[in-house]
Amino acid sequence: MNALGRPIPCLIIDEDDRSNHVLGSELRKRSTEFSLDGIYSCYKEGIQRAIKVPPQVIFLDVGMPFFTGREMLGVTSGRPTKLIFLARENAYVHQAIKNSPFDCLLKPIAPLELRRTLNRLVENNVHPATVAGAPLTRKEDFVYGKLALPTSTGYQFVDPNEIMYCQGDEEYTRITTPSGTYLISKHLKYFEARLSSSRFFRIHKSYILNLEFIRSMVRTEGGHVLMTNDKLIPIGRSRRKEFSLLMGL
Repeated sequence: MNALGRPIPCLIIDEDDRSNHVLGSELRKRSTEFSLDGIYSCYKEGIQRAIKVPPQVIFLDVGMPFFTGREMLGVTSGRPTKLIFLARENAYVHQAIKNSPFDCLLKPIAPLELRRTLNRLVENNVHPATVAGAPLTRKEDFVYGKLALPTSTGYQFVDPNEIMYCQGDEEYTRITTPSGTYLISKHLKYFEARLSSSRFFRIHKSYILNLEFIRSMVRTEGGHVLMTNDKLIPIGRSRRKEFSLLMGL
């Protein structure tokens, strides 16, 4: 059940009849914990349903036509939604998702693995990171929705949504916003732990960027992203697969 004691609303978007049957049957068996709001074999119809009535959990086939991870992340703005991707046995797709903030079930779906996933949803009360486009979860360091940045003279309060990117500089981090850049005496990991993993992405060992401020991607010297302020940021070798999956490339 969710935090309110009601069954967790779920939506299935998958064109695989076998997977739909396995998922649907298991969710119906656990009707006191989950409510199945619909099964859609048409991706566009599923998206429209998710926009109209956002569920708490979406089981989504990662290989459906027209699918882009970025598009899906934006359809349920304003309400936390847990995405569980469904992927065929493929080391690239599976590992890329498993190393991301999302979960993944391999096809054909193993009943034991499915039950483990459902148990985790119940145990965690389905408190996922907020999807892209939604307000960031308020953290202990947020004051009235602002992130407190310790500077040499005191504190600078910044709206986390306005952070374009963070650049690690040894024991310091440079925070860039549309209004300016701040040098903060905190390691990059400090900000990685406090910024929403659905909006911010550790694209390189020295950079965390806000996905909302990406302008384009260029395939030069291993790949770079161009930010809206014309800053060119490299894509780390170990982050390329996950980034490509997230952006639907």
